Amino acid sequence: MKTKTLLIMTFIATLLIGLTGLGLILVDSSAPVLLTLAIAVIYTGLVSAFAAFPRKENAAEAKQEADIKLRLPIEDELKVISYEAEKSLSAINDIKGELHELNQYLNQPTIVASKLSNKFHQPECRFARNISKKNQVWFRSKIDAAKHGFKKCHLM
Repeated sequence: MKTKTLLIMTFIATLLIGLTGLGLILVDSSAPVLLTLAIAVIYTGLVSAFAAFPRKENAAEAKQEADIKLRLPIEDELKVISYEAEKSLSAINDIKGELHELNQYLNQPTIVASKLSNKFHQPECRFARNISKKNQVWFRSKIDAAKHGFKKCHLM
């Protein structure tokens, strides 16, 4: 039955039971009045419960509706997870770019030596400025230059 029909039946039954209780009060019979009112309250509660929790005609329809109710919060949660994953991926790509730039910076040669001498210098050194482009040999570190047989400039 539909909820509306159940509510109308509840109203009619409660009205009839209530009128019966009023009739018993007029007759001055206290025991049946309390029993009649208790029956009216119990009946109203039961019918209201059936109206509040309607049954589905078949189990498949009930399962489908339950699945839809479950799916909505899950879909919302998946959207949040997807958004957070996109933000994380963006942050990871930003970090990758910064690491690449840092790697390029760290791999830049910072020590210069001349093919014609056995000394290495920092690029700002006055002796390094005198080395011609064709005779320059660049190293990433002092250790690299020393490994290739060059010695540290006395100004370092």
